[in-house]
Amino acid sequence: MKRNILVATLAAGTLMLAGPALAADAAKGKAKHDEACAECHEADEFADLSAADIEKTIKDILAGKVKHKEKLDPSIADVAADLAAFYASGG
Repeated sequence: MKRNILVATLAAGTLMLAGPALAADAAKGKAKHDEACAECHEADEFADLSAADIEKTIKDILAGKVKHKEKLDPSIADVAADLAAFYASGG
């Protein structure tokens, strides 16, 4: 029993430390927004959506499942999580 508690505690600690390293980078998202999206989108336009929902929408646009005014550069896929983090933060 003590071993299970120890393993669970160590696993939780590892995830807490690794979480920020795995997290999306909102600053990179802002840079991409300013470069490619700001002409048509306000940063706070998506503030009521979760980052996961925003990222899924971006990927669906790239896959042709969701209409978008202009075709997105495929390189957006590389920063979709970063853009989503930026938008979900309210800009």
